[in-house]
Amino acid sequence: MKSIGEFYSLPELSKKFGKLLYPFLIIWIAQVAIQLVLIGRLSVTELGYSLVSGGWGPGSYFIPIIFQATLILPIIYMLCRKKPITGAVVLFIVSLTLELLALRINMTESVYRFLIIRYVFALTLGVWLAKYKKKPNAFLIGMLSVCSLIYITGVNYYEGNFIMEDYWQSQHAPSYFYTLVLVMIGLKTLHVKGENLITKLILKIGRASYHIFLAQMFYFWIVIGFVPELTEIMDALINVIVCISMGLVFFESDIFVNKVLSKKKSY
Repeated sequence: MKSIGEFYSLPELSKKFGKLLYPFLIIWIAQVAIQLVLIGRLSVTELGYSLVSGGWGPGSYFIPIIFQATLILPIIYMLCRKKPITGAVVLFIVSLTLELLALRINMTESVYRFLIIRYVFALTLGVWLAKYKKKPNAFLIGMLSVCSLIYITGVNYYEGNFIMEDYWQSQHAPSYFYTLVLVMIGLKTLHVKGENLITKLILKIGRASYHIFLAQMFYFWIVIGFVPELTEIMDALINVIVCISMGLVFFESDIFVNKVLSKKKSY
């Protein structure tokens, strides 16, 4: 069992951030090179901003979110380790408090989108699900998920505004019980084991999810503009196949390079 000091030790942080940073830098450098070819120049300010904001492309804001999640997950884990329910309740209140604070200081959407605030409770529920050993109260979880559905419906379709819904609509703590139920159902009904080619591929896609995300960000930023439009179904199918394929190649290439570098260090 790791202590909070071990979680935040320099070797541990370097290992975790390295796994996230190096693949991102490869995509970012490729994007910078393309920008220089197409535009001719980029200012130091543009380069610096793109580096800390996740580069270019849809979903790029998620890169700094992932780094922040890596930093705060040990704290969430420590709070939920012995008393998962109490920890989850406390962090639900903390999540809403952070939302209210952001509202109070008139935080702009351009800043808010890069912060982990709206995902604190989502991370908490993930830790709770991993640490809670007893059988969850199905009725309570079901009622909370219904409350989430009411909240999501009210915000998205009836202009409900309770905390920070002007930004990111219903993507806030009250909506995540619905997501929790979907995850719990998936874990209960889907038992994916690497026993055949299909399940092995599913497991591989899961392990390569970060690289697939980076690949799709790059793809939708520049590549998709060169793909002819077909029917909606065909477009969706092609996009999924291309992004997953690019991500898997990227993932395997990353593993290969790391193995080569590890061998060189051992000499």
